[in-house]
Amino acid sequence: MTLSPLSSLRVRSVCARRCSCRRRHSERNWENRYIETPCHGAWMSRSSEPTAVWPPREAPPAPSAASSVEFAVSPHVSRFLDADDPAALRALAGDLSPERTRVLKLTASVCPDCLAAGAYERMTVPMAVFETDGEVRVRKRCPDHGTQSDVQWRDAATYRRARELDAASRHPDLRPETDDGDRDALDAAGIGNVTVTNRCDRSCHYCFFYAESGEPLHEPTKAEIESMCATLGAHDGIGAIQLTGGEPTVREDLPEIVSIAADHAEEVLLNSHGGRFRRDPELAREVSEAGARGLYTSFDGVDPERNPKNYWEFPHALSACHDTGMCAMLVPTVIDDWNDHQLGDIVRFAAANADTVCGVNFQPVSLIGRAAGDPAAEGRITISDVVERVERQTDGAVSREAWFPLPTLRAISDFKRHWTGDHLYGVTSGFSSWMVTAVAVDGDELFPLTDLVDVEALVRELVGLVEEFGVDPGRMDKLRVGTRLLRNFEDILGPDPRDLRDRLREIVVESVRTRQFDGIGELFDNILPLGVRQFQDPYNYDLDHLADSDVQYATPEGDVVPFSVYNVVPELYRDRTKAAHSVSVDEWLDRDYT
Repeated sequence: MTLSPLSSLRVRSVCARRCSCRRRHSERNWENRYIETPCHGAWMSRSSEPTAVWPPREAPPAPSAASSVEFAVSPHVSRFLDADDPAALRALAGDLSPERTRVLKLTASVCPDCLAAGAYERMTVPMAVFETDGEVRVRKRCPDHGTQSDVQWRDAATYRRARELDAASRHPDLRPETDDGDRDALDAAGIGNVTVTNRCDRSCHYCFFYAESGEPLHEPTKAEIESMCATLGAHDGIGAIQLTGGEPTVREDLPEIVSIAADHAEEVLLNSHGGRFRRDPELAREVSEAGARGLYTSFDGVDPERNPKNYWEFPHALSACHDTGMCAMLVPTVIDDWNDHQLGDIVRFAAANADTVCGVNFQPVSLIGRAAGDPAAEGRITISDVVERVERQTDGAVSREAWFPLPTLRAISDFKRHWTGDHLYGVTSGFSSWMVTAVAVDGDELFPLTDLVDVEALVRELVGLVEEFGVDPGRMDKLRVGTRLLRNFEDILGPDPRDLRDRLREIVVESVRTRQFDGIGELFDNILPLGVRQFQDPYNYDLDHLADSDVQYATPEGDVVPFSVYNVVPELYRDRTKAAHSVSVDEWLDRDYT
């Protein structure tokens, strides 16, 4: 997706009077804490005090000298020097990176010390991404606090392969500009989060939300939740609304909230540990009937020592999901030297229950919230570390070569849009933020679908098809597409198609005939998606990632805020919202939540 970072981000607002007009009001101004609502001329106050300007209001234009240097250059580098001067860019790269390293990118980040001190106006600093000793590292320098460095990927070879696949999936003509000059955002933010409570009946040591038992209660009314869901529903690219917290199941009116969210999104997910389903299985039926597709649930290990949060309750939660037709996405928070030895067992557990488990999304711990701390002391674990451990702990069944960056699916989404008019949502994450694969579950055997299909060859083929037929939906001719796919069929087969070569050819023919592409799932007992998602923290922050953010939060004020702003710089959005909308325990007990 070709977007100018930050300049394309919008504050989405609905009418301040919550009237039936449901107008979508867009503001590009992140600093203005008041939004005029044109339909009534009223003003919606977001705060009695202004906040600092962060993220930077507009991204500078792409530097013209970027093509003259040996590394990628973020538009944000223009904040620190003349980015149209190749010599200045090389000098900054040399200043930020150690000797005898290969600079991969110049970008902008945040200084963790300035952030901690609330010095938002000066916390944006230059950062170099470079390769050294087989690793990809970042290094940044603050005038006040000096130089800081962190590892981004432990395996530089996997990083380079991910970058190449990402580049191969992009095509400059696939997203023409809209009338207001924005790039098409259909594949952008896939999940919109709505915080329904800050209450939680657990106390996880890595909680990024930092839910505290002594905090003022922040629990939006159903009217406020409806407003936030409407805001997300009006936001380009939001395909799913996730109800989060805190712990959503502590709310007694959760089925009503799910029903509200279901009116504004294709899918509704519950970000929950699922523990309440053990003592109240009827709740699972109620939220399923109200429109919940499933649980996005923590699952940190296969024994109670590593998974104290929901080890004993989870079998009951899984059974409740199975009985009510919901799925469960397992989301292990991966912490170095704590539970990273159980990743293979988690994959095997998911595969054994793949009739209900719809995937595993590993999340290397982000050093924010309760887990905040220096990565050198806390122990950074990266995406490539998780990929390596999964390979080793599954005895090579899920190899590192099976993984590819999530935005590679952009090529499939582009083809699908021009072939059927439909698309995939949420596939624009930066290539270094999210790696995915899928494994076939065939009895007791696991093997990645990349054994059957060469992802890189498929991406080239799909991009080539769009190039050949043009970017207008409906122009693809079934006969010509089918002829080309069958002609190049052998090229897109993976390294080990097993005895399925003829059946795969039949699936291609049937897919072209019906314009549906789900036949491969019929070959196996189940298909299990796997992912590794690295959320940003103050130490590895890259401002370029904000424009491709695929997880957003809605606020009662009408904002739609990227995850890594909402939780990494909580004082500017999350904590201000909580403070503005919190109530005392007595007030909470007296509320009727209508």
